[in-house]
Amino acid sequence: MKTSIFQIVLLIFLGLVFGVGVLIFAGILPGFRAQQAGQEVNVLLWGTVDEVKQKI
Repeated sequence: MKTSIFQIVLLIFLGLVFGVGVLIFAGILPGFRAQQAGQEVNVLLWGTVDEVKQKI
């Protein structure tokens, strides 16, 4: 099986992209890190809720 220069360059490039992606998501390289720990966020949950009886 003969590989061309294009295939070799493409494999090296994709390998580097994969390696950098792993390092970014592992937290070793700066990238998609959280801004600050302990931030307050609003969460909206959808689903069924038990009936709540209120006195009016």
